[in-house]
Amino acid sequence: MNKKSDREALRELISDPKNQSKMGRLRGLFDEIETAKAAGIKNSKILATLNAQGLDLNLNTFETMLYNIRKERKRKLNKTMAATSVDNTPEKEVHNRNKTMDDIAAINKNNNADHEDLSGLTDKQRRERVADHYMNKGTNNPLLQKILDKKKRPIKS
Repeated sequence: MNKKSDREALRELISDPKNQSKMGRLRGLFDEIETAKAAGIKNSKILATLNAQGLDLNLNTFETMLYNIRKERKRKLNKTMAATSVDNTPEKEVHNRNKTMDDIAAINKNNNADHEDLSGLTDKQRRERVADHYMNKGTNNPLLQKILDKKKRPIKS
């Protein structure tokens, strides 16, 4: 008796479109659908082709399913980006693809250490110190230059 392995049986099950849900079939074809759309083919033509292959959807359902697949992919992408990024500030684009959770906690603690000495200041002083910390001193922004010039001028009495 020539019995298939479990893996072969599952692969055969997956490869048969009759065993897949409509959403599952669309997920598998999503990249090809997006390529066709990028080439300028309308959703109605794409759907007609898929319906001829036995998908059996109407246009509104097809577009809703595509929307949901895009949303799923975006959510997965955001999760992976959040898991690999320690600090999202442009100055410190640090990605922790190979770091442990302890390393991430230590980095975050060090990044927050700059703000601990602000506890005895007023809200205005705290905001100014934080802004000074992140602001580029050599900027050519005319509005910033005007504000800095006013601070440097002596007060007339």
